[in-house]
Amino acid sequence: MEEDVLLRILFIRHAQSYGNIREWETGDFYEKDDPPLTDYGIKQTKLLAVRIEKGELDAIYSSTLERAIQTAHECAKLQGEKPIVLMPDLMENGTREDYFGLDTKTVREKYPLAVPCTSQPTITGGGLTLGIENTQGKTNRAKRILNYLRKTYTKGETVALFSHGGFSRYFVSAALGIEIHPKLKLSSNNTSVTKLKFYKDGTAKLSFLNDTSHLYEMHKDLTYTI
Repeated sequence: MEEDVLLRILFIRHAQSYGNIREWETGDFYEKDDPPLTDYGIKQTKLLAVRIEKGELDAIYSSTLERAIQTAHECAKLQGEKPIVLMPDLMENGTREDYFGLDTKTVREKYPLAVPCTSQPTITGGGLTLGIENTQGKTNRAKRILNYLRKTYTKGETVALFSHGGFSRYFVSAALGIEIHPKLKLSSNNTSVTKLKFYKDGTAKLSFLNDTSHLYEMHKDLTYTI
C-alpha cells in the first residue's frame, strides 16, 4: 500500500551531451569527462521538466558533472527553484580519478540553484573524486547513496537523482539487491526516468525503468511507458 512507502527515488539520466555524439557532427571538442548538453539535449530537459509536476520533488541531487547539473537545473526551476545538492558519488563510471567535476565558480555563475560540494567526507561519506574504481567500488558508491537517502527521507518523500547511464545499473542493482554481472545490462536513454520505491518492511520495488515518454513528440520511435 502507498502509505507504507518510506521513500520514492527518481533516478534520471542527463540529457544528450556532446559526449553522446561524434565530434565530426559539430566540429566541436569538449573535455571528455565533462561535456555540456547539445541544443537537442536542452530541448530534452525542457520536456523532462514539464513532465515532473511542480511540487512533486522533495529534494534534488545531482552528479558534479555539468551535463547532469544542466539537466537538473531546468527541472529545479519548474519545481519552485528548488536547490540542487551536488553529490560526487553520482558521477559517471570512468570519470578521471582526480576530477572533481564542474568547479565551484562556474557552478555558481551558470547554475545558481546548485549547491556545490566542497568538503569531504561528503554527505554520503564518500570523497570529492572517485579515485580508482573497480566493480565493487562502484557498488559501494551506490550503497552509500542509498544508505544516506534511506536515513534522511522516511516519510514518503520523492527524491530525484540526476546521474549517468553507466552508473545507473550499479544504482538499480544495489537498490534491488542484485549482484552485478558483466552480462547484466540496463537500458538508460538520455533523460530517462527510473522509479524505485522503498517500503516500511524493508523491501524495494522497481516501478519502471528507462521511461522516456516525455520525449515522444521529439522521438516517436523511442520505447516508452504509458
